[in-house]
Amino acid sequence: YMFFFSASQLEPRAEFWISNGLPEKTGRLNDLFPEIESGFRNQHPIFCADDTGAYFLHPDAMQVMRLWRYNPGEEHLRPLAEVPGLVGEMVLFGDRLIFPMFEPGLGIELWTYDPAVGEIQLVKDLWAGNDSSNPEHLFPWKDGVYFRADSMSDGIELWRTDGTERGTLRVIDINPHALSSGAYGFVPAGDYLFFRAYHNDYGDELWATKGEIGKMPVVFDVFPGSQSSHPYSMAAIGSYL
Repeated sequence: YMFFFSASQLEPRAEFWISNGLPEKTGRLNDLFPEIESGFRNQHPIFCADDTGAYFLHPDAMQVMRLWRYNPGEEHLRPLAEVPGLVGEMVLFGDRLIFPMFEPGLGIELWTYDPAVGEIQLVKDLWAGNDSSNPEHLFPWKDGVYFRADSMSDGIELWRTDGTERGTLRVIDINPHALSSGAYGFVPAGDYLFFRAYHNDYGDELWATKGEIGKMPVVFDVFPGSQSSHPYSMAAIGSYL
């Protein structure tokens, strides 16, 4: 296994480091940006890694924001696609990189990088036009990436995507009539994905879904009625939460 991070030995220069948890196996990779005097310039990159390597965002020598890839055993990073907007969190689903990004005229929407295509593409404009759906709390689980997003008709609700427009669907409108459930805090346990969400009749409570589109998740009304139990610090032990 590998652990990726940015660190600095001489301010303000930060560089790309790798570790397997042992001091003797922790070190800086090659000077990835020798032509840029200040390395990461104290702008720590957004990383996304799996067992095969790491993606991260950083300007190139011309100060163009770009997506980069590191593969273990290679001496240098590989520059990939130019990134036209501001990116938030990134997650991997299969070979696809999925992330929210701001683009003028679209707002903050869901985008993807598919290595087979070699460019960054819009997944779906969930709130059409200039308004932002603000997808966040991205969580890969089973057959998709679960997240919450806003839309004019449904408010902030639970969505799922496989990185394609056709495969991006609202799971369910938990708190109906343009009111928001604000689903977040995803924790898988057994066959369910647990999370907390708000409903007018139950308050802020614990919910669970199997990911079935259009099927209302199970609610655990810890504090009966419209009062809220505000569940937090959730952790899975085997199939139990």
